[in-house]
Formats: sequence, structure tokens, C-alpha cells
Amino acid sequence: MPPLAWWLVYNLLHLLALPVLLGWLLYRKLAQGKGEGWAERMGGSPALPPDSPAPVWVHAVSAGEAAAAAPLLKALEERLPDVPILLTTLTPAGKEMAARLCPQASALFYFPWDLLPAVHRSLNRTRPRAVLLMEAEFWPNYLSACRSRGIPVVVANGRISDRGYRRARKIGRAMRWIYGMVTAFGMQTEEDADRAIALGAPEDRVQVLGQTKFDQEAQPLSKSDAMALKRELGWEEDAKVIVGGSTRPGEEAALLNVFGALRTRHPTLRLLLAPRHLERTEEIETLIRERGFTVGRRTRSVPGAELVLLDTMGELGKIYAVGDVCFVGGTLANIGGHNLLQPVAQGKPVFFGPHTQNVRDIAGLLVDEGVGFQADDEEELKRLVADALAHPEDLRALEKRALAVVEANRGASERYVDLLLAAIEGRA
Repeated sequence: MPPLAWWLVYNLLHLLALPVLLGWLLYRKLAQGKGEGWAERMGGSPALPPDSPAPVWVHAVSAGEAAAAAPLLKALEERLPDVPILLTTLTPAGKEMAARLCPQASALFYFPWDLLPAVHRSLNRTRPRAVLLMEAEFWPNYLSACRSRGIPVVVANGRISDRGYRRARKIGRAMRWIYGMVTAFGMQTEEDADRAIALGAPEDRVQVLGQTKFDQEAQPLSKSDAMALKRELGWEEDAKVIVGGSTRPGEEAALLNVFGALRTRHPTLRLLLAPRHLERTEEIETLIRERGFTVGRRTRSVPGAELVLLDTMGELGKIYAVGDVCFVGGTLANIGGHNLLQPVAQGKPVFFGPHTQNVRDIAGLLVDEGVGFQADDEEELKRLVADALAHPEDLRALEKRALAVVEANRGASERYVDLLLAAIEGRA
């Protein structure tokens, strides 16, 4: 079908689904207390002063994308110091993360729903010179409106997951229409680039530019700062620590099993659990107490507690610095994996399960570099952790290698800004 036909079909389906959508949103608002930012989502974006330079609009769906956008916004501010930066998210978690990590944003608000009035109202109020989409989220009405106004749209950190690729292939012709409205695709890996082209992205618009996630990782804590952090958690400096970060249901129980099995060999062993979703803190604390362990929280220190629950946001990256062994969740549970780089950026080898489909390239790189260790199940994880704790000299030797891997892969943020500037100047 020609582009106009796809556009008509999309908006007809939107129109038919609108009563159901509005009913669901109203239910979330009234019954569940969710659904903040309605005015912004209906196009009530903050309006810049009439004499303000046209901004760059960066969209990051949720918390992970907002964190990955942080170094890119810093690079944008350095390269375009007089240009305002607008930052949007879809979720409250994304907005909270963006507020904490992206001070360069001149305005932070929710992305408009992909309804024609909302999209055009938002674009009329913001008048962006270019749009940067983090990873992969394409709203046809928004893209179409940008194209009709001559606003270039660039993808940064482009990624197509296995699941996303399977779904997109089922609507291949529609994807060709959607991808045709994007000015340039900056993809994380060759595989992501090949998938984008297979789904209909014009080959001459696709480049492999790497991941800003390497740029987002902070410098490692000093030894003295790491020891001070360990003392804050209520532990002695000579305690050995397992950190389980971004854990999902079932993974806490597995780590408790590993911890319990290894404590006889390592009496000073401690465990820190950082659940992916803080609302599960009570549930996990109950599980820990049922196992007979003493437990504290980051916000409620219990000196000498065998376990600590991280019940704050934004601290996990530095918390990995206290670990001798660091595990990243969403990998024993079939979620697809979370940020494997955070421990490595602190000079720690990272351990994870077999389900890494969302971070497959990072997982492969870390394994190849000898600083990532994949376990097929809980028993293999126990064996790998036991071996690591039994050879502390090997863990110390891996520190320099881990830091070198991160350093060697920095720089993607600058490449994405180059791509954006090329699109603005009509060179992309």
C-alpha cells in the first residue's frame, strides 16, 4: 500500500480503539491512582519562549533508555551549547531517572499519545529542529508529523530484540512504511543494523555506532570510598560480598541458596540484594527472614546483618564496588537481562544466567574478554561463585581487564551527536 493508505488504516484503527483506550486510562486514573501527566500526554508540552532557538527533542521510553541518554545529552550540550534540549519519557520511572541523571534538559515531560491532535499540538508548542529517539520506539503519527514539517528524526542506540524482531516481521510491510519516515538509524551492533534493513530501513540510512551505555558508566569508586560504603552498609572491611543487582522473582531465592551453601566455607560472606522493582522489597525481606538470615536495608542499617536490601534508586552502579562477586538479574529468570556493564565499570567481573537476549551483544563481548561468566542454572552459578571466592587473587587480576573493556568502548555518544548534526544539515 502507498504511505497515505497505511496512514489512513493506522488512524482508522486508532479511532476504533479510542473508546477502549480512554476507558482503560480513566480506570487507571480513578481506580489505581496511575496515569499522571494527562495534559502533557495530550500535547500540552512546555512551550519555549518565542525567541528561543529551536530545540533538539530527545525521547527515552523508560528508566533504562533515560540512563543511556544521559551521556548523549551531555555531549549534545557541549556541541550545541545554545540549543535547548527537550527530554520526554513514557513512564514515571523514566521521568524520575531522567530528572536525576539529565540536568542538561531544558524541559522534561511526557511524550504525547500518538493521536493526531496531541501530536500536532505538542509539535506546535515545541518547534524542534530535530528529534532523537533512543533505542527503538516508533509512533507513526508522530513520525508522519515530523516528516511533513521537515523535522529530521534520528535513532540512537538502535536495538531490535529477538522478540521485537519476530513481532515486526509479522507486519513487515507496515514496518517498511514506518522506517521510511526515519532520517537516519544509528544501531548498536551489526546484527541490529541487519535486522533494521531486513525490516525495511533503507540501507544507506543505517550505521553501526555502538552503545552509549559504555559512556554512561561512572568512574570506579576509589578503594577508600568502596570501604567507606561497605561500612555504611554495616559490614566489616574484610567481609566478602556477593551483590545481586536488578533481581527478578525467583532470582532472590536462587542467590539465597548460593549464599547459604557457601557460608560454611566463607564465614564473613555477606549478600546484598537489589530488586529491579522496589515495591517487592517487603516480599523479599519476608523471604530472607523465613530462611533464618538477619537482614537490614540501605535506608535502615542493621550492623552486622548477613544481608542488606537496597531499597533506594540510583545507587546500584556504585554499590557494585563493594562486591567481590556481582550477579546481574533478569538472566536466570527469563526476562532478557539488565545492565551488565555497571559491575564491570567498577572493575568487577559479572556473573549472569542464560537469558541475555536483551543484552546479547554486551554479554558476548564480556564473555569474550574474560570478564563475564554465564551460568546455565543455579547449580552452575553456585559453582562459578564458589570458584571465584576461592581465588581472590584472580578477582583482583580481573579488575584492570574489566576497566579496560569499558574504556575501550567509550565514545558512542559523540558519534550519535555527529549523526544528528549531519541529519540537521541534510547530510544524513
